[in-house]
Amino acid sequence: MEKSAFFKTKVSSNYFEVRNEISLKTEESDFKASSTYEIVMKKTPDEDYDLFVDRLKFKVNGKEIENKFSKVSDEYFKCIFPIKLLLNEESFELANYEEIKNRIIEKDRQLQDEMEGDGLKYIRDQFFEKTNSYEKLSEFIFSLGIIKTLESAMQRYSFEKKSKFDWTSPIVGKTVWQLKNADEAKVSGEYIYQNSDQSELLNHFNQYRIENNLEEIKEEVLIKSALKQQINYANETLFFTESKTDISIEIGSFLDYQETLFLKSVM
Repeated sequence: MEKSAFFKTKVSSNYFEVRNEISLKTEESDFKASSTYEIVMKKTPDEDYDLFVDRLKFKVNGKEIENKFSKVSDEYFKCIFPIKLLLNEESFELANYEEIKNRIIEKDRQLQDEMEGDGLKYIRDQFFEKTNSYEKLSEFIFSLGIIKTLESAMQRYSFEKKSKFDWTSPIVGKTVWQLKNADEAKVSGEYIYQNSDQSELLNHFNQYRIENNLEEIKEEVLIKSALKQQINYANETLFFTESKTDISIEIGSFLDYQETLFLKSVM
């Protein structure tokens, strides 16, 4: 595939510090967590892909993962990185499926040699369900907040592509948002989105409740949702210095979900 001239002239390599904060309140739980990691993004004009994205130094609440099953889950997840991407008209396309698949197979053998039991089987089945084909792995990778943010930054001059935005969150899954307001300045852009289908949020949440042996919500409830993204650039290219995405979803007294994803360039 021929590389986009737009991409070659506008994108630079970069190194980001990332912080992802999640607050989740339901009738059954009150959960807060903050994960931090670093992202290396390299421009690769002489390779058969355009961008190289790697994740380093992942921590939860300032510590290495200690819980046994969370650790296993992260061992599988780490196989995704590094990700190699093609830029196709300012949208991403996965370029190293076979490479990632081989890493997953190798890690799976290692984990099955070291462990056994229902916990491993559950984590393994869930992960393979999301990654066992090119289409599924692509969908999974492009649903990640960090990849959605990088792609959004690449679309600085593609306003039509910004008209819709999707985000994947725990419990409610994938949500689709419609651009409500855009405030673009010389070196920044602020984009405010509204959820395009409030009833779909309730449907996803009810599905979660049913799967967890909870009663379906049948009465009318107030649903509030908001998504805002701020992206700051160093100049008029796509070299962005920081990005902040805020998501809020409230379903009556049953769910209060807040998430912030913050990227800051350290180069």
